[in-house]
Amino acid sequence: MQLKSNRSKISIFSVLILFVIFNLKCDKGEEFYFPYVEFYIQLNIATDLYDLGGLDTKLFEGVDYGVGGIIIYKYFDKYFAFDAACTHEIPDKICTVKKNSEIIWECPCCGSQFIFNSEYVFVKNENDPADFPLNQYNAYSDGVYVYVSN
Repeated sequence: MQLKSNRSKISIFSVLILFVIFNLKCDKGEEFYFPYVEFYIQLNIATDLYDLGGLDTKLFEGVDYGVGGIIIYKYFDKYFAFDAACTHEIPDKICTVKKNSEIIWECPCCGSQFIFNSEYVFVKNENDPADFPLNQYNAYSDGVYVYVSN
């Protein structure tokens, strides 16, 4: 009898744990939407990106450069691309982040700071209004050009 009682308790406990796990939600409770803009760009390393150091970033703005422009991030010999539109008010408002230092960019509208670290970009402070990092695009290099697309 004791064995059946223990099995019932274990089964009920297991069901409760599964229920809790499957019903947990993120603290923010929101899904992130970033507008899709189709583009493909090719940047010459010798002319377009010549001024990038080992750990540096550069902004390219214009109609063909994503939603808020493209930030090219050079991490030693690798290149990464991120949209310069702050994720705080997308899609209602497009606010382009501005360079604060080689690896920190700040939104002039909400004050959120984004830090480029190794191969990723993060929201610098968890108290910043932006809940999500900058949108990342596909980027690869053949040694002569950096190709960026979504």
